[in-house]
Amino acid sequence: PSASDFARALQFDAAPTILASRRSERARRRLPLAALTLGLGFAIGLGVLFAWRRSHGAGEPTLKRVAVLPFDNLGDSADAYFADGVTEAVRGKLTMLPGLRVIASYSSNQYRHTTKPPRQIGQELGVDYLLVGTVRWVKGPGGTSRIQVSPELVEVGSAADKWQQPFDAALTDVFQVQADVATQVAQALGVALSSTARAALATRPTQNLAAYDSLLRGDQLVITEGRWEVEAFGRAASAYQAAVRLDSTFGLGWARLAWAEAYLYSLSSLSGPEGDSVAAIARQAADRALVLAPDLGQTYSALAAVRNVIFGDVDGAVRLLRRARTLAPHDVNVLTHLAVQVGDNLGRWDEAIALCDEAARLDPRSPLVARRYASILDGAHRYKAADSVGSAGLKTAPDNLALLHFVTGARLQQGDVPGARAVLHEAVAHVPARRLVTWPDFRVFVWLMDDSLRALALRLPPDAFNEVRAVGLMAIAGINWDQGRYGAARASAVMALPLLEQRLQQRPASTGRMQELMTAYAYVGKCAEAQQLRERKRAAGDSGGFEMAIDRFDIALRCGDYARAVPWADTLIRRGWVTPTWFRVHPAFAPLRGRPDFERLLARK
Repeated sequence: PSASDFARALQFDAAPTILASRRSERARRRLPLAALTLGLGFAIGLGVLFAWRRSHGAGEPTLKRVAVLPFDNLGDSADAYFADGVTEAVRGKLTMLPGLRVIASYSSNQYRHTTKPPRQIGQELGVDYLLVGTVRWVKGPGGTSRIQVSPELVEVGSAADKWQQPFDAALTDVFQVQADVATQVAQALGVALSSTARAALATRPTQNLAAYDSLLRGDQLVITEGRWEVEAFGRAASAYQAAVRLDSTFGLGWARLAWAEAYLYSLSSLSGPEGDSVAAIARQAADRALVLAPDLGQTYSALAAVRNVIFGDVDGAVRLLRRARTLAPHDVNVLTHLAVQVGDNLGRWDEAIALCDEAARLDPRSPLVARRYASILDGAHRYKAADSVGSAGLKTAPDNLALLHFVTGARLQQGDVPGARAVLHEAVAHVPARRLVTWPDFRVFVWLMDDSLRALALRLPPDAFNEVRAVGLMAIAGINWDQGRYGAARASAVMALPLLEQRLQQRPASTGRMQELMTAYAYVGKCAEAQQLRERKRAAGDSGGFEMAIDRFDIALRCGDYARAVPWADTLIRRGWVTPTWFRVHPAFAPLRGRPDFERLLARK
């Protein structure tokens, strides 16, 4: 396959003409401002939907609501991933059927080995039926294997079995067993199956069981366990590569590989030859998936990830995600990724909220959905609702740093400093103190923490904040500044300055490194140098808008040029990028307080 296959999916030239550095002004508006040293923004977040489900769940009376709980593995403990794969396959087949609403995997997987009664689970997930079961992979002599699956469909209200049937077949018939289970469940629920639906249920993703096994091993890391980390995506990508080596016609395998490589590229911030290699693998895998599986929602989701993450092409990613949604309307990741794109980058907040509503119904206990939903509400300036959604997510995942960060910020945007402090106080019971004060997006909240945590943050070495000493020193500078320790902040920046100059010399075109050095110049009073670097950064791809305004405000504030800082603050408020409340409560802006022009800004609603 050639690049034209990729272009065909997008319906425009495949050349990456829209780079990440050329994103729209709306996209810049959503950059995490903590990286710009002021900490005005919030991590890409996701919100939660229990309240939504209560108010909206009654709109589909004809749908049968089902949750597929993780099937218990009765075989070797090393085969747990296989039992999860069978569960996910059955769940996926049921989601294709009209007349059923199937709860997504994250919410359902929270009930693994649960002792909760069916009625309670049903109430928590908003379903009428639970599909439970067991899986045993029986490995016989000479490589012969069988699969034994014993599913049960339980009616929540009565806790009685509505249907139960054991299956015992050769491992080579695993796909037929999955189809038979889904078919029998649909019939037990009175769902009519058309010939098209039956054909879809019978589809085999591959003829090679070893390839399928490798796919399941990769899925276990980044889908079942949801480990969105560099190490997990690296291992998953290796498993997907093994899958497509075993079966070069495995369309889903190629789609998974493209998706994993794209996010590996993003999460690891790869550059140079190594980054080019990962990007090339992602692009080639996406092309291959498009040729082999043009009717698979996961194909277009992977294409969108490549287009967005590697090329920064928001419009192309949105078109691909819309296609993915058409093919896989109940895929929560597609719904929430599309919501982030149309909200953050296109400003279509009502559409984004509706997409998150749908994702919430499908995955009501997912912190991932909670974070993204909360982020959308934040972008729409609905801080009270965002606080509620994020707080609901924390009930399920109290150690989720992204949700903790979001809820803290949402409360500050409402001017609720005591409420924000309460979030951080509660977080200490669930998150190690060192991790709390050093996590990048929490540095802007250290001033809210108690005395012991603030003292911990100030005595930690730079490498506790970042493996790059210069970046760690600048993190310490920001923490000192927020606590009014301006001399200590400048001293830390002075130590970082020569290291940052050296870093930029190594990669002179890096706008990120320009940003780091520009901020250090402002801290130490080298204001002309900071302004020159800002212009150099703009020439390198920064088109202006939000990023330019925040840079110039930052430089003026750190340099003590308050007469210039206030008009830039005014611009940020008037454009809707920063609220007056944030300026009012965050101590980073203490040097401006008391000035009549700044106080007039703070008086705005």
